[in-house]
Amino acid sequence: MENKFFGMPLAIILAALIVAAGVLVSAPATQTGSDPVISLAAGDQPQRLINVSATAQVSAAPDQVELVFAVETDAKTAQESQQKNAETSAKVRAGLQALGIRENEIETMDYSLNEQNEYDPTTGKSRSTGYRTTHSLKVTLKNTGLAGKVIDAAVKAGANRVSSVQFTLSDAEKEELRQKALLEAAQTAGNKAGIVARGLGVQLGQLASASESSDYSYPQPYYANTYAKVGIAEADSAPTEFSPGAIRMSATVSASFEIR
Repeated sequence: MENKFFGMPLAIILAALIVAAGVLVSAPATQTGSDPVISLAAGDQPQRLINVSATAQVSAAPDQVELVFAVETDAKTAQESQQKNAETSAKVRAGLQALGIRENEIETMDYSLNEQNEYDPTTGKSRSTGYRTTHSLKVTLKNTGLAGKVIDAAVKAGANRVSSVQFTLSDAEKEELRQKALLEAAQTAGNKAGIVARGLGVQLGQLASASESSDYSYPQPYYANTYAKVGIAEADSAPTEFSPGAIRMSATVSASFEIR
């Protein structure tokens, strides 16, 4: 007599279970999470590249100079300190303009008025000794050779602090120098890739990618002490001269070329 399960032959039930199991085994695993699925066709191959990098450095003489100096005045009252500072600052501006410095080449960098205090060891407290007004001026010159004369004229007119003298490049000259360095670095990188390809016995293909970076190197700024410490007469005894160094620009180009 033929066995039946719920009215169906046992052989048919077993066959259906085997088919179902085979489907479960052959079904692909389902990926979970947000990681992308990366698939390669049977004929796909990794891209073959030659990676090179090159650095070039170029230099140029500075075409402008930034001078920062100040007028400091002390007095018993704030009003008196301000008034003395205003008078001296006006003399400094007049002295600079007498050298041919235009008004738009002179700008105020900082202005401050502070009460001066000193510690009294007998009372254990600080006491006011007066007020100090500081007016810092910045002069930007296209003629770098005038830097020393401008400093001398400012000090002679009453400036008693020289903060810094910085030789730089104008924006236009800076960009021109950067492009020159990038061009040399790019050409060197291309030549290097060709040499590597010939050495490996392969043919160089088209450019796949490229990146660049650049950096400036300015001469060390000149920092001067306040002329009030050495005395105006000593500062006026000989003309001030500067010997600025060159401004250097380095650029690096990294490139990847396909191999044919």
